Amino acid sequence: GERRPPNDFELGWRNVTGATHVSDRLYLSYRRRPTVAAYGSVGRRAPAYDFDLGVGTNDTPTGLAYADGRFYVADGDEAKVFVYSASGAYLPAADFGLSSAGVQGATVVDGTFLIGEGVGRVRAYDLTGRRLPLRDLRIDGYVVASGVELALGRLYVGNAGLQRLQAYTVQGERAWRYDIPVLAGPSGPRGIAYGNGRFYTGDRLLQTQMFAYDASGRHLPDHDFDLGEPFRDRQQRHGPSGIAFADDAVYVLDWQRDRIVPYRVK
Repeated sequence: GERRPPNDFELGWRNVTGATHVSDRLYLSYRRRPTVAAYGSVGRRAPAYDFDLGVGTNDTPTGLAYADGRFYVADGDEAKVFVYSASGAYLPAADFGLSSAGVQGATVVDGTFLIGEGVGRVRAYDLTGRRLPLRDLRIDGYVVASGVELALGRLYVGNAGLQRLQAYTVQGERAWRYDIPVLAGPSGPRGIAYGNGRFYTGDRLLQTQMFAYDASGRHLPDHDFDLGEPFRDRQQRHGPSGIAFADDAVYVLDWQRDRIVPYRVK
């Protein structure tokens, strides 16, 4: 959990709604801003790689994913996925509709587009937009997914109500035996990242603390860490809004200050 302040970087715009990593660049989408912005190493802006969403209605992106040379931008108001080439060219023939509005988060696994839609479900589509209901991930209890992560050849979905990471095969079948209880915090998980053989999660209430678990759900207190000054005095209000693991560090998205904060882990 060692802070890496020289590698913090400002995002410049507010209301980040999605992120994906492609070709050593980080791409971010923003609510009410029709541009996907690119950043290079250590947060250096790379505007040459920005691209304009530019289709009029796609100004409320709430999910961003990349697969097979294409960006998939989910619009929460339009209930639609807009598709762009790797260079940012709009591909209208590849767009597809979603089952409902109010979507959040997105990822692509083995050619399947997964997105949180409403309470109790992560819905699945192929990359042409055909619904794949048999590959939906049904969340136990009346809750919204609090994170989705591919790890150990399985999908894990955060369930804050039951304080666990629910496990699924990549085909979308429940794999209860691999569920991971996340009980070190007082509430349920907020975000999921996996790296160096450990799962890292935040907590919905204790929002300055990151907790570590092994694949069996055993709490690893020696690998917990406090988020420190960037999140101090903001309990229950403005904790991390997303986490990811790369290059031996946990990257935490601070939406209030519009920056990404890295923490080195061993």
